[in-house]
Amino acid sequence: NAYQVSCLNCETKFSRAEFSQKMSQMNKGWMSIHLDEPNQTDIRADGDAHLNTEDFDDFMVPSCQICSGTLMPTIVFFGGTVPSGIKDRSMRMVNDCDKLLIVGSSVTVWSSFRLCREAKQQGKQVAAINVGETRADTLLDLKIQARCGDVLSKVLPSLSH
Repeated sequence: NAYQVSCLNCETKFSRAEFSQKMSQMNKGWMSIHLDEPNQTDIRADGDAHLNTEDFDDFMVPSCQICSGTLMPTIVFFGGTVPSGIKDRSMRMVNDCDKLLIVGSSVTVWSSFRLCREAKQQGKQVAAINVGETRADTLLDLKIQARCGDVLSKVLPSLSH
């Protein structure tokens, strides 16, 4: 869930928006120094931001309000382990779907590639919206090589009718 952060110690969940707001407030000075100039941030195809600074000594990260533990988004980062319940649910969703759409992923990790491979083995069409190469390119029936937000902001309004 990209909308939450979770304490690694006590497992309490908090709103990611509130966490981001608090982190921004705590780092106003740092941000004015390191992010004030145009082109200071390079947003990559995977959504990561590459900053033109290596000075993070004064950057502060909020801690858990309950136990002062470390907070982190409740998502699986590259190289992390997908919880078995999520893995099983994802495979059930592939089994139940008619087609599979990959949005903004390189499909580099096995946990995502296996879902694409399974869909293809079941004879389902697989499509992707992504900038750059994906591990699933050879499985794709359609690939839109563009930024996801650009494509979806044009397509989604027509689907709401």
